[in-house]
Amino acid sequence: MAHAFSVSPATLKRRLKKHLTHFQAQRDQSQLHTALKLRYVDHFNTEQIANYLAIHDRNNFRRAFKRWTYYSSI
Repeated sequence: MAHAFSVSPATLKRRLKKHLTHFQAQRDQSQLHTALKLRYVDHFNTEQIANYLAIHDRNNFRRAFKRWTYYSSI
């Protein structure tokens, strides 16, 4: 990701820290928004969403969704 922004990994980390966040939090937020859009706008089922997000096990997707939202189902 740092390469995409033409900065070093350390610079990216410092800039994210300046905004009180980190890479994993931003990645989780992005995946959550994508999952919700796929579910409620495009009407994908859980397995289709997991595949789209490259989470190859439906149970892993459910755990990730619960971590992202503190809610147990999508």
